[in-house]
Amino acid sequence: MEPIGAEDLFAIIDELREYVSVHTPVFDESGLIIDARLHTWNRAYARVRVRPVVLGQLMMEEYHDPLDAMGYVNRAWNEGSVQQVFEFTPETREIYSPDRPFVFLNVLWQRVGSFVVEIGTDCSDLRGMELDLENQRFAVLEASRARTMAQQREQIARDLHDSTVQQLFAACLFIESMVETLDTDTTDTAKHVVSILAGVIEEIRREVLDLRSVTPTVIEVELRDALRPIVDATGVLCTVVVEGAGECDPEIRSSMRAVVREAVSNAVRHGDAQSVLVSVMLDENRAELIIADDGHGFDTDATFSAGILDIRARAEKFRGEAEFFSTARGTTIKWRVPLH
Repeated sequence: MEPIGAEDLFAIIDELREYVSVHTPVFDESGLIIDARLHTWNRAYARVRVRPVVLGQLMMEEYHDPLDAMGYVNRAWNEGSVQQVFEFTPETREIYSPDRPFVFLNVLWQRVGSFVVEIGTDCSDLRGMELDLENQRFAVLEASRARTMAQQREQIARDLHDSTVQQLFAACLFIESMVETLDTDTTDTAKHVVSILAGVIEEIRREVLDLRSVTPTVIEVELRDALRPIVDATGVLCTVVVEGAGECDPEIRSSMRAVVREAVSNAVRHGDAQSVLVSVMLDENRAELIIADDGHGFDTDATFSAGILDIRARAEKFRGEAEFFSTARGTTIKWRVPLH
């Protein structure tokens, strides 16, 4: 069998559904990659770009989030390859024009000799199925927990009615039966005790027997489940607090889970944090996520940190913002997105 020639090989690549582009890194005087020039590409890549694709285009000038892209170029160059998750959103319409409203890509950045190859595979259908299954799983989990709490509430109510309340009621009857044999002062005291016991019985009936189950919100359940593998593996103390009655859609909740996983994982692995507080504030207009740890901090100017770039990108996707505050005593990340 004769080997495939370069022209034949490129013709095959040109017919692929995957977005394929080849970039040449641009180095500064110290040898650091500061940009990348487009070397070659296939038709799928050219079709999805709004502006004409031209040989030699610079990534810092043409990409929607060039710093994010350059982070992956650097990692591919230094590590050999790296995976990226990318979604075409309304914010990217000026640069990219996919053929469907929702496109979810798995992007492979691969170093090949002196080039970095970018290959984007459309995983939209698979991602949609994953989101549906994930939402169904959390709905089942929430229903199961609510059912368990309701059963526990009923058991507590039965136990109190059959024992505690009955014993208190019997004590009241016993004291009342003794009133006629007591002197005036003791009788007044006994009546006062009966009154107190009657109040206790009424309080139990009102506050306990009529107890309503307080179930965790969907986002609280999701965040606790997202953190469970980290907690189980490291023993770090993670506290999740959710305030407010607002609701956010599954895509925002999915990004919040990813942000929390990334932030807590970094706090434990790189900051040696022993405890992390995750606070969520939800109202009608926005969702705010605050992750605070007691680790030894990090350099917030590390522009090409993949974790920082991913957290920022997930906020910007929903027209939000992410802020990072870090000292030797710990790190706080504030992540905010509007809900409308």
